[in-house]
Amino acid sequence: MKKILVSSAILLSVLLANNTVAAGDKNPGIEMNAAGLINKQPVYQLRVNNSTTATFYIVVKDEFGVVLHEETVNGVNIVRNYQLNTVELGNTNVVFEVFNSNGILSGTFKVSGK
Repeated sequence: MKKILVSSAILLSVLLANNTVAAGDKNPGIEMNAAGLINKQPVYQLRVNNSTTATFYIVVKDEFGVVLHEETVNGVNIVRNYQLNTVELGNTNVVFEVFNSNGILSGTFKVSGK
């Protein structure tokens, strides 16, 4: 009986460990950082840290909801750089949204236009 319980506990922990890894693949770490300046215009780097090949939809909007840019990206550990034209944007804030292939919002980042 004791051997059955130990075997069951080991099996359960293996199943839970595999489930955690699978959940991590579905919800990758998404981050945005200031990457610097090019021609006195800010550049932001968006990173999608996924361990398996996946498709993501990226939408860049102003604070009023006007779509400035959109693209579909596919791959593993995706990195994209975005340069903002602060002359055109002025003090308008910009929102980056990342959706997974199922259309579920995976990450949102607000960047100040100031």
